[in-house]
Amino acid sequence: MMNNADISIEDWLKEIEKDIEPTWKRLGFPAPPATKTSYNEIGIIIIDDIAYHPAIHHLTQQVKQVKVNQHLEVSCLDIMPADSKEASAKTEHGLMVLQLLAHQPITVNSHYHVGLIPSAQFIFLSEFEPQKIKVALQWILQYKQEWNIRILLNLMVPNTAEIGTIKPTSQDPFVQALSPAAASDLLVVAANGNSKAHNNLHPADFFTIGGYDDKGTVQGADQPYPAMPAGLNGDGHFRPDILAPCTYLPVPYLEQKSSERMLSYFGGTCGAATIVAGACANLFSQYPDLTKEQLQAMFIHAADRLDDGGTFLPKLNMANVLQQLLNNHRHMPMHKHNDIDDPAIQRAASLTYLIEDGKVSRADLWGYLKDDSPIVRKVVIASGLASPQTAEERALYWEYAKRDPIETGEKLLWLYQLLKEADKHELDQWIDLLTLHELEITLCVKLYLETNYETAPEIVYLPDPSLVPKAIKPVLAWYQEHSERKG
Repeated sequence: MMNNADISIEDWLKEIEKDIEPTWKRLGFPAPPATKTSYNEIGIIIIDDIAYHPAIHHLTQQVKQVKVNQHLEVSCLDIMPADSKEASAKTEHGLMVLQLLAHQPITVNSHYHVGLIPSAQFIFLSEFEPQKIKVALQWILQYKQEWNIRILLNLMVPNTAEIGTIKPTSQDPFVQALSPAAASDLLVVAANGNSKAHNNLHPADFFTIGGYDDKGTVQGADQPYPAMPAGLNGDGHFRPDILAPCTYLPVPYLEQKSSERMLSYFGGTCGAATIVAGACANLFSQYPDLTKEQLQAMFIHAADRLDDGGTFLPKLNMANVLQQLLNNHRHMPMHKHNDIDDPAIQRAASLTYLIEDGKVSRADLWGYLKDDSPIVRKVVIASGLASPQTAEERALYWEYAKRDPIETGEKLLWLYQLLKEADKHELDQWIDLLTLHELEITLCVKLYLETNYETAPEIVYLPDPSLVPKAIKPVLAWYQEHSERKG
């Protein structure tokens, strides 16, 4: 791939099209999935929004959208051309997900790209409130046999409304909302999240997918995705279960802006979870008697290992999984993350409840920042202190934000609190953060500029960490001109 620092991101994306390899190949499938199969067609519930787009015209008979109104009445809609809407940030996400699973074949520079499970049935559950999710799911599961539903793809990353808390995952309202899926023995494939700020991660009952960066090729120098959270949840279970590619996941071009590119790219752990769900559906369709426990066990036992700073995480290798199936090695012990008796989890949970009950003073919260566990300190920052209360506190937040580590997510949580009431006077401090060339921090600066400086160039956000220097270059030039005019 070319590495010219002066080339624009759009030109870069156009140039690398010739190198990006198909998702099926990067996962380890020996051949592309057939667009029409004689296998059992699998039903997949997807928690995401969707709207008609010409790129999914071939799927209109395979896609349904379930919604719930304010009276908790359920409606099930077919996705029809008459409902066509211009793709927005809200609907583009779901379109990308659907395309990864079932887009029409496209050949780019001899690379044959095709969706992972083109003949599946897709039921989009387009609600994002726990009560509505549960009502919709109960309605959908009436048709479990008719639609052959085996998988629920959960693209709601760990609860951002309570990003700092640590509790037993059974208390999470979104986990409770998905209980009908577990009761119906569906495989819940869940995105692990794209921020180290996450504290309480998904429950062990979810097949939780993290991401790695392979630069879009089989021979890429695989690296764990730098923004991926990894660690213990409130039950003492390590998350995620397995890693999959999460950068440069190609689909036929469908973005709003005109371009000479043939490919658009999805990414993050939503992308990784989607292609793992596609791989699971592909196997369920070929081996209908395969249980979800057998499948998860094979995926993890057959995985490669990727070093994440001394922690070796399983990395999906479908070639190994398929070999196990050929050898009829299905009955491996189910890999379950045993409870880890970590005192930090107990301290963090206790502190969460004290904060919710209003039994911790602000002065005491500052004292808890001396705890030796980042899990506890993240509870303090996001759940306890939250927004700065005075100008003096705001200055102190900035000190912590500059001092605390990126790796634990603490730096990000300080910045999230500072973003809430940031104004134009802090421009120098926010721009200075760009010198770190760090993906999540760059996103924070992007949000700051979009709120406070309409004249600033857009920072194009893509999951590839190596693109950060290109993405921020126009902003740095704008900032220099802005400073000179101001001076």
